[in-house]
Amino acid sequence: MCSEVTPIIEVVCEGYPVDFVTKFADFRKLGRFTDVTLRVAGEEMVAHRAVLSAASPVFNAMFDDAFAETKKEVVDLHHETTPKVMAAILDYVYSGKLKMNVEYFTLFLRNADYFGLEGLKNELPKALSTRLNANNCISTLVLAVENGLDDLMNKAKQILVSHYQSINTSKEIQMLTKKQLELILNLVQQSPATQKYAAIMHWIKYDELNRQDYMYDLASKYVNKM
Repeated sequence: MCSEVTPIIEVVCEGYPVDFVTKFADFRKLGRFTDVTLRVAGEEMVAHRAVLSAASPVFNAMFDDAFAETKKEVVDLHHETTPKVMAAILDYVYSGKLKMNVEYFTLFLRNADYFGLEGLKNELPKALSTRLNANNCISTLVLAVENGLDDLMNKAKQILVSHYQSINTSKEIQMLTKKQLELILNLVQQSPATQKYAAIMHWIKYDELNRQDYMYDLASKYVNKM
């Protein structure tokens, strides 16, 4: 007598993973089932070890039985961060979404790298790229160079070179450090000397008392040699 094979079916709830993570985020806000407190510069934020460990290899190692942090209820974080940045990182861990002030881009990128959040690390430059235009290409270019983001750097450079005549006396030029200004001037070597001179003077006049001594050095490098 042959036994009948019972068919196996698979049921997939499309929204289940999202609902599951959202529920944990709600638990965190309410302080339910939280089992660890992270402390940054004296400010505390609660979380779930399991969620942190699933999201980050650093937290996973930190909460391993071999480490002292496993037994601690409060874990002090001493890496380069701030309470606001760390709170935003936790929000990302629980939701996959991040609200970021561009001013803190480098710090967010370093935190993503520190915690091994590869998805966030990859998406941060893309977020800057989507808002890239002639009004912010200089600050974006500086961020890209300082953080070794080649794709973002090349996109920002293209916009800078093609719009340099109209942005060489922009607010962004004024806010640069001398090192950053020289980076920009090196990238627009083929631009007319008059345009580079205008950028230098625009930068100096913004803080003439502290910048006027750089006039000869900058002019000799980027104007007089043309």
